[in-house]
Amino acid sequence: MLRVASCQCLALACTCVLWLFTIQAYGAASKNHEGQPSGTVDTTDGKLDTIRVLGQKQSGIESITQVSSERYTGFSRTLSRVSFENRFTSMSELLNEIPGIQVKQAGGLGSINSVSVRGATGKQINYYLDGLLLNSVDSGTSTLQTIPTAIIEQIQVFPDFAPVQLGGTNIGGAIHFSSRQLKPGDEGGQGSLAAGSFGTQQVELAGWDEINGWHALGVISHSQADNDFDVAEDLFRTPYTERHNDGFELNNIFIKAGRPKAGTADVSMHVLFQHVESDKELATILNRLRDDSTLATSTTRLQSVFDHSSGVWSFGHRMSLIEDAYTFEDPNSNIGQQPNRVKSERQGINWFSIAQRQIGQHDLSFGLDLRHDQLTQKDLLTTSDSVEAERDTANISLGDQWQINDDVLVNTVARYIWINDKADFEAKDKKPSGDISASSLQSGIRWLATEAVTLKANVGSTTRIPSINEKFGARGQSEGNEELEEVRIDMIDAGIELMTSQHRLVSSVYFKSVDNGIYRVVSSQGVSQFQNLRELFIRGVDVDYHWYPLSWLSLNFTASLLDSENNSPVKITRGKKVPGIYHKSYGASLKLFGQFYDFTFRYQREEELFYNPANAVSADDKNDLSTSLTFYINDATLDLTVRNLRDKNFLDFNRLPTPGRSLTLTLSYGL
Repeated sequence: MLRVASCQCLALACTCVLWLFTIQAYGAASKNHEGQPSGTVDTTDGKLDTIRVLGQKQSGIESITQVSSERYTGFSRTLSRVSFENRFTSMSELLNEIPGIQVKQAGGLGSINSVSVRGATGKQINYYLDGLLLNSVDSGTSTLQTIPTAIIEQIQVFPDFAPVQLGGTNIGGAIHFSSRQLKPGDEGGQGSLAAGSFGTQQVELAGWDEINGWHALGVISHSQADNDFDVAEDLFRTPYTERHNDGFELNNIFIKAGRPKAGTADVSMHVLFQHVESDKELATILNRLRDDSTLATSTTRLQSVFDHSSGVWSFGHRMSLIEDAYTFEDPNSNIGQQPNRVKSERQGINWFSIAQRQIGQHDLSFGLDLRHDQLTQKDLLTTSDSVEAERDTANISLGDQWQINDDVLVNTVARYIWINDKADFEAKDKKPSGDISASSLQSGIRWLATEAVTLKANVGSTTRIPSINEKFGARGQSEGNEELEEVRIDMIDAGIELMTSQHRLVSSVYFKSVDNGIYRVVSSQGVSQFQNLRELFIRGVDVDYHWYPLSWLSLNFTASLLDSENNSPVKITRGKKVPGIYHKSYGASLKLFGQFYDFTFRYQREEELFYNPANAVSADDKNDLSTSLTFYINDATLDLTVRNLRDKNFLDFNRLPTPGRSLTLTLSYGL
C-alpha cells in the first residue's frame, strides 16, 4: 500500500513540474502553416496533384500528438477522411484497406472483429483518439464497431514502434484516430442517407460554425442492419440457409468545440464529448431460430486537449473521463455452458502530459501518462456472484530525436510502466492484488539517401501486460486466467521508401521474437480462453506500391507475407503457425478520376488462416472483389458500393460466416 501511495505521489509531483514548465514557457509564437509530411505513406488515393503535396516539408502541426513522418523512423500508414466521407463504410473496413493490416469479421455489420498488424492481434495494439488511449482495461482492446466513421478525420497506423508523442506502447504498435477537424472561417453542414442489402441503413447529420474565434462541430448518426444474409446450405447443421440473430444498431452523438491555432498565438485547445450506444445480436455457430444472445454497449467520453509552444518548448496536455457499460445476455446457453446475464461497468480517468524541447540538433521529449480504472462485473442471474477490480497505471516515456544532419535522423524512446491490480471475487472469497512493472526501449534511424529514396531501420524490446478480463474477468463469453504472464517481444525491421511524381513504393522486412504471447482460443461451445504460447517467432515482408501514370488513373499493388513458428514445449503445438491471422495477403486496386465521378475496383486475397494452435482446422482462402462508383453533382454526392462481388461466405472465424454480395447506396448533400 505504501508503494502504491509513493508511486502516485511521484506521478502527481511530475505532473506539477510539467505544469510549472508550461506556465514559465507560455508565450506568443508565430503560427506555422500545416502541410502533409514528407514521406507519409498516405493511402488516400487522389489525383496526381494531390500526390505531389506529399513531398512538401511540414513546417508545423496543429497538435503535439500529430506525428510527422519527417520525425518518425518507422513505416507509418495514413488514411484521410477525403477517401471515405461520401460512402457508407465501417471502421473495420477502413482499417482492412490499409496495407499490413487485416481485420477479421465474425459476421455482418457491427460484428465482433479482430485486428492484426504484422501478426500482432488486437490486444497487442494500442488505440488512441486525439492522443488518449481507447483500450479498455477490461478487454485490453477497443471495440472498433462502436467507433463511427462520422467522427474521424484521419487514421494513422504505426506498426510495432509507437512514437513517443502517444505516451504508452504495446508490442504491436499503435493506431491513432484523429477526430474531425475544426475549420477556421468555415460554417455549414452535411446530411447523408444510406441504404443497402441486409437491412443496412444509416442517417448522419453534421454541422459546424465559428463564433468569435471559437469553433464548434456536431455530428449525430444512426446505423443499423439486420444482417439476415444467405449462407451456404452445408455450412450449418441446421437446415436454415439464412443467417439468424446477427443484427446491429448504433446511435452516436459527437460534439467538439475549441480554438485552433490562429493569428500569432501558437495555442490550440478543444473539448470533445461523445456518447455511443449499440445493440448487437450474437450469432452462433449453430444458427438456430431460438438463438437470442445479445451484447449491449454504452460509452460516454469527455475529453479535453490543450497544446501550445513558445520558442524551443512545446507542451501538450490531455485528460479524459470515460464510462463504459456492457451487458451480455445468453438466457438459453447458446454460447456458454449455462444461462448468462453479465453486466460490466467501467469508470476511468486518464491524464497525459508531454513536454518537448529542442536543444541543438536534439528534440527531447518527456511524457507522463496516468490512468485509474474501476471495473465491476456482475452476474445478474446470481446477484452474489460479482467481480470488482481496479487498475492504476503510470507510464513514463523519454524520447530523443537527433537530427545528425539534413539527411540522417536517429530516434530513441525509452518507457517505464507500472501497474497495480486489485480484484475482489465475492462468490470465490478471493482478493488477488499485486504490482507489475516493465520497461521498453526502441531506436530507429531514417536516412534520406536521395531526394526520392529514404532508408529506415528500427530495433526494440517491449512488454504487454494482460488485461483485467484476461486475468480475472468473464462476460459469459470468456474465462479469465490468473496464471497469465506478461508478453515480452524483441523486434527489428528495415526497409525503403521511394517517392517520385508517378511512383510511391514502401517495402519493409521485420522479425519478432515473442515470449509468452497471449492468444484467444475458442472452445466448441464458443467460449474464449486465454493462453500463453511460449517462444513464438514471426517474420515477414510488406510491400505497398502506388503508380500514377495519368492524372485520372492510379494503380495500387500490395503484398504482406508472414511466417510464424510456435516453439512451445507442448508437443501438439510445437512447430505450428500462430492461429487467428492470415499469413499471406495480396491486393490490387484501380481508381479512375473524372470531373464528375470517381470509380474504384479492389481485389484482395488472403491465405493460410488457422483456427487453433494445433493448426488442425484451417480456413479456406479468401478472394474478395469490391467496387464503388461516386458521382459529384453540385453540392450532392451519390455513391454506389458493391462488396463481395463473388457472393462468397468467408469464414474469418470458424463457422461464423461473413455476408455475401451486398449493395449500398449513399446520398450526401452539403447544407
